[in-house]
Amino acid sequence: MPRAPRIEYPGATFHIQARGNRGEAIFVDREESLRFRSIFEEVCADHNWDAFAWVLMPDHYQLTVRTNEATLARGMKHLNGHYAQWVNRKRRIDGHLFEGRYTAVVVDADAWLLALVRLSALVPVRAGLAGQAEKWLWGSYRYLVENGVKKPPQYLARGEVLARLDADPGAARLALQEFVNAGRTVEDQAGDVDVLEALLRHNQVLGSRQFALEVQAKTGTGGRLNAAEPRALAAFRDEYSPAARSLA
Repeated sequence: MPRAPRIEYPGATFHIQARGNRGEAIFVDREESLRFRSIFEEVCADHNWDAFAWVLMPDHYQLTVRTNEATLARGMKHLNGHYAQWVNRKRRIDGHLFEGRYTAVVVDADAWLLALVRLSALVPVRAGLAGQAEKWLWGSYRYLVENGVKKPPQYLARGEVLARLDADPGAARLALQEFVNAGRTVEDQAGDVDVLEALLRHNQVLGSRQFALEVQAKTGTGGRLNAAEPRALAAFRDEYSPAARSLA
């Protein structure tokens, strides 16, 4: 079966994932994580990307980014290609570092951006690698919520994320912490996160049917994009809205 074409257009927001080949580690030490971060910074600068969230795990990474120009494929070739070559030289190995193609889901940022920020924050917690989301060094969440943390990377659109919660940055940070912590403590949230992860695995678009049609019009994509937001998940999406939890 032929691969579905990549969707690209200026201003698109994507949730991107890439995993290690055969489930093996793509980050084995601090040096590798720092190197990836450095290359990611280059990609954001060279290809005009803004990052909303990212998390590096031993066997995979997740990024939520906006490509202000249609540069997804070029940027990802730069990111995965340069990093894999560097790792192979460092470890003195041959072969593929990553498992197949990366996944890139087009996201309706208005509806889903904060859900993806929360998802990335909770990945190391759910994996048992961090007791608190803000303690994980290899993710963006701590830059969003910790006022005393060192200056955030220039490519992190921190102000844009926080402005979705409150006009006051301090109040927004507290609201985001409450929102993320709710994902740990509310019993049924684990199921919600699993559903969101399933959507990201099996769809090209995360958003309403209307959003999918808008993407199709922008890209001239033939046929029907591989699906959007099931109607049954409308309530689930609202659960990811801080406004629904009276956090603003």
